[in-house]
Amino acid sequence: MKLSGIHLVAINLVLIAALLLLISTALAEDVYEWTDENGNIHFSDSPNDIPPKYQDQFKTRKFREDKSQKKSKSSTDNANPEKPASAGQGQEQKLNRYEIPFEGYEGTAKRIIISVTFNDSVKASMLLDTGATGMLISPSLAEKLGVFDKSQGKLMIITGGIGGEAPGIRTIIDRAEVGGAKTQFIPTTVTAPISNSFEGLIGMDFMSNYNINIDYEKKVVVLNEIFPDPDSPGGHDENWWRNTFKEFSAYHTQCKERLEKIDQEIHKLQSIAPIDFTLNKDVMLVRAFAEYQSMHADKLLDQLERYAAQNSVPMPWRREE
Repeated sequence: MKLSGIHLVAINLVLIAALLLLISTALAEDVYEWTDENGNIHFSDSPNDIPPKYQDQFKTRKFREDKSQKKSKSSTDNANPEKPASAGQGQEQKLNRYEIPFEGYEGTAKRIIISVTFNDSVKASMLLDTGATGMLISPSLAEKLGVFDKSQGKLMIITGGIGGEAPGIRTIIDRAEVGGAKTQFIPTTVTAPISNSFEGLIGMDFMSNYNINIDYEKKVVVLNEIFPDPDSPGGHDENWWRNTFKEFSAYHTQCKERLEKIDQEIHKLQSIAPIDFTLNKDVMLVRAFAEYQSMHADKLLDQLERYAAQNSVPMPWRREE
């Protein structure tokens, strides 16, 4: 009876692993798998992580997105920024005003589709949604931006919305620009696109520093800059910093605890003999994936910590009270 109970736990872990591997398949990740001399299975997103003694033994799981997918058409950017006056000399700073042309329809649906430049090089058509708090991008855009590179933090998650739950990847985009208006360090979710007319959704994470006016007659979005708050390091207020640290710290803690729990279950299984080899291998696959998730949760939190340090964010904002 005790043996079957432990096996039941292991089977549940296998189901979790199957779901997470399905997520990785859907979101275009190349994963390298190898087994060490103790029978432990390991995953990495780079062949450079494979020890030399196993370089001729690894397997590659090819999860790249179909390159034949239709690419979104980019809009033309126009900006009319007013440069701020130099500080000092008794002059008040002039706030910037940007006019961004938009496509007003997607078929018969009334939309606001604008051109966004990511990381100073990649342009994409994005849906402007003032009701959304964060940014979503498609797997094809994520690949152009190098999200699937080894150094990039990318945590596999289940994301929820009006349409229900869907697999996604939580990551960070370095920079985004809309018609001259710019922001940095944007927590982003990679998930399946909802339309071929745009490659993602841009929300209030970007727009919160502007008053927004939409002129449907001229088909332009007008962004009027809000006077910068000296208590908003990096362009983000205390609430943003606290919430982002809370989210990323929760990922870090949950992934670490999950890995520890799996190690405890594996220890129980290894204390019982005989153990079905196939089941044991599946459990080790679960552990390898949990280790992979924990590594990327660490990367995301580390990226946030470094960005906070660069912007002199107060330490109390970086920890839960």
